[in-house]
Amino acid sequence: VYNYITDILENPTNKFADKYKKVKAEIVEGLFLNLLKDIFGEQAKYHISICEERGTKEHDILVEFNDYLLIAEVKASKVREPFFNPDKGYKRVRDHFNSDSGIGGAYEQAIILKKFIENKDVAVMYENKNYRFEIQNASTKKILPIVFTLNQFGGLAVNTSLILEKEDTQPYPWVCN
Repeated sequence: VYNYITDILENPTNKFADKYKKVKAEIVEGLFLNLLKDIFGEQAKYHISICEERGTKEHDILVEFNDYLLIAEVKASKVREPFFNPDKGYKRVRDHFNSDSGIGGAYEQAIILKKFIENKDVAVMYENKNYRFEIQNASTKKILPIVFTLNQFGGLAVNTSLILEKEDTQPYPWVCN
C-alpha cells in the first residue's frame, strides 16, 4: 500500500509531484536533525542547508561536535526494486545507488564538502544558503560522512564497500535509515 500511494504521489505526470517530493525531503531532514539533536544535545552546533559558496552546492546538515565534523546528507527517495533478471536487476540497483537520490550520490555530496573543509584553518561557508559562518581550526577536525535514508537499502547500506566507488584516501560513509 505504501509503495502504491508513493508511486501515485511521485508520478511525474501529477502536477503536485515535485512539491510532494520537496516537502517529503524537508520533513525527513527535520526528523534526522532532531535525532542528531537528541544524540548530541547542546554540546554540538548544527548547521542546515550548507553551501561552500552563497546559494550553491547545498548540503543538508553539518554538525560540529568536539573535534568532529559530521557531514550528513539526507535522501528521501524510495528504493528502486530490482528486476527478476539478475543482470538487469543489478544494473538498476547500482544505477539508483549511485544516482543523486541514492546513497552513492549522497556520499559524493558529503565528500565534496569534506574536501572543501579539510585543509583550511578557517572554513567559511553559508548556512541556509545565505548566512556566513566559520569553522575555526577546520584542518584539525576529523570529518565523517553520514548518509541518512528514509527507506532501507538493505545490505548495500550495511556494507557500502559492495558497490560504492570511492577514492582510496576517503572514508566509507556511515549509513542509517
